[in-house]
Amino acid sequence: MKRHPLVTARITGAGLINVRDRTRQLAGSFQLDQLQATRLITAVSEIARNAVEYAGGGTATFFFEEPARREGPQYLVVQIADKGPGIADVEAVLAGGPARRGRAPVGLAGARRLVDGFLVESAAGQNTTVTLKTVIPRIAGRFDPARLPQLVEELVRQRPASALEELERQNREMLSTLEELRLRQLELERADERKNHFLAVLAHELRTPLGTLQLMLEIIARNPNLSADELDQRRRLMARQTEQMTKLVSDLIDVSRVSQGKVDLVRVPLELNELVAQSLEIAQGAVTGRRHTLTVQRSPGDLWTLGDATRLRQVLVNLVQNAARYTPEGGRIAVRLSREGHRALIEVADNGSGIEPDVLPHIFDLFVQGHPGAVEGHSGLGIGLTLVRRLVAEHGGIVTASSLGPGQGSLFTVSLPLESA
Repeated sequence: MKRHPLVTARITGAGLINVRDRTRQLAGSFQLDQLQATRLITAVSEIARNAVEYAGGGTATFFFEEPARREGPQYLVVQIADKGPGIADVEAVLAGGPARRGRAPVGLAGARRLVDGFLVESAAGQNTTVTLKTVIPRIAGRFDPARLPQLVEELVRQRPASALEELERQNREMLSTLEELRLRQLELERADERKNHFLAVLAHELRTPLGTLQLMLEIIARNPNLSADELDQRRRLMARQTEQMTKLVSDLIDVSRVSQGKVDLVRVPLELNELVAQSLEIAQGAVTGRRHTLTVQRSPGDLWTLGDATRLRQVLVNLVQNAARYTPEGGRIAVRLSREGHRALIEVADNGSGIEPDVLPHIFDLFVQGHPGAVEGHSGLGIGLTLVRRLVAEHGGIVTASSLGPGQGSLFTVSLPLESA
């Protein structure tokens, strides 16, 4: 971990505006979203106000923090120090216990909930230093530390805001934050609806094969004289139902493991034309079972990537089976491979039920069913495409979906980085 100092602001009763302004400027420089910026500004304001009230002022120093390992998160750090009487029992204060002057420490306890990292260093009769950390989002990639001198120069040139300007900004931030909270509440409500629908579908998907297994066992128990052919027929039916449940549970486990970063990829050089051919062999049953016509367009040259063969086959099998499931019997499915610059493109297209325009932006979200009611008896659980997106991302790739609308078919495109053979 390495911290680069950016700028220091003095904290005084009249200088709280300057501290808020500096926090806002740096939040913009590091591309924090509106809600994240407002949370940090509020937390810094609360701690700075405490420094003024209990110690007569202090300093706020801003840092850019790099992780020890490149893949770790980067942070915007604010360190607020004062020369006040200190805090005798920091843990008690953070837990909401009694504070100096008999008032509850809403500043410290509340500020801790607004940031990603929070540390108080203090003791009775000593100074107090509060460190606040906020993760820098990777909107446009990682922040390059080489840009820090230019950033510091820009901060020095910016004039401080006036009291009126600060008040106007606070009002705008409040309105923007309230609107963002409203939108997030709506999204949470929609996610809750999707979850409930998913659980209902999952219960149905499990109950159907379990019911079949129970019925077959009862038939066998009541009819001990069944012929070998009759027993074999029921055994095959039970095997199909067991296989269906096993795949369902395996998909659920895979989504959970990938989401938690618990999947270890075995990366080896892979030729994608060959990998697609292997995947189509696995998915062939879903295609022929619904009498679809499948066409494959190979790339003229080899397409090599570095990846886990099992997981990439899983991605392609899911996409082809998805196309087969949501295309009415006798439909057409096309798989095409091509090169675009330093990336390989794998397209899976169908002339099936298509995707509703309002569903398309969320098609890869967990529990989203992109083709509700499109093909009788083939609604799915809404987890396969989530797994596809996450596995592709683990390989440094991108997967996209497009559709002209209901009844117009769908196109899924996987883009993977190419490697030298």
